[in-house]
Amino acid sequence: MDETGKEDIIGQYIAFSKIYDEQRRLHGRTQKTIRETLRICSERDILREYLRICEKEVTSIMSFLFDKETIYRNHDNAMKKEYKKQANQEAAMKMLLKRKYSIEEIADVQGLTVEEVRELEAELLQNA
Repeated sequence: MDETGKEDIIGQYIAFSKIYDEQRRLHGRTQKTIRETLRICSERDILREYLRICEKEVTSIMSFLFDKETIYRNHDNAMKKEYKKQANQEAAMKMLLKRKYSIEEIADVQGLTVEEVRELEAELLQNA
């Protein structure tokens, strides 16, 4: 606390971050999270003057960060799906080489379509 009885800027920022985290848990990465964070901080006199003056900029930055996080998360999910599909295709190729399983069985076990397994089989025959 400083001599006015209010926390210093770092303490206020920490409080802002805690409120934001709480609201994000409640509402996800939404505009409601941003609005509620700003409202609660204003009510509790946390960064009040700064947020009053720079509300549009803070809202814009927070929205941008949500969008950026969403983009990264979507990219990560897409990469995980791609790696899984590649692993399933490799396993399907091994199953095809053993010639113990039908195309339908391989597709079912590896989570591929029958057409995808047929394409893998054609690729194996072409490379043989």
